[in-house]
Amino acid sequence: MLIDGVEYHINILILLMENEIETTIHTVETLLEGIEDGVTVSILLNGGRLKELHELFSKSGCIRYYESEINLGVAGGRNYLLQTAECKSSDIVMILDNDVVPPMDYVRNLATFLIKQKDAGIVGAIVADIGNIPYRLVVNHYGDTGFWGN
Repeated sequence: MLIDGVEYHINILILLMENEIETTIHTVETLLEGIEDGVTVSILLNGGRLKELHELFSKSGCIRYYESEINLGVAGGRNYLLQTAECKSSDIVMILDNDVVPPMDYVRNLATFLIKQKDAGIVGAIVADIGNIPYRLVVNHYGDTGFWGN
């Protein structure tokens, strides 16, 4: 991904288990809509093997799909992906939960912020649980400038 004239290789890590396939596919589809050159997605099926997922994810050249028959847990699964050649060769590594719908500019915005904030080593997005926010607050304030200026 080209940011301020410099090319960065970004690897996004996603874990899933067999009962989370539909949600994960939706997350990955949304992510791929805004994918840019230099961005790869590493996905680990944690605790299973599914030929169908391997076939589906192999259709995209930017996806690296892995499986572990034993459930490594969240930390173990992330550590597994962090040890892959794809991840080790990346300039920036992002961890994305498998049940989110990232906006089109999600990867670019987080990567740009991380690069421009020289003292930062880790950044994360602010997440709103719309289901627990009173309806009037969402409707009345949608589009207003937020606390951090966005």
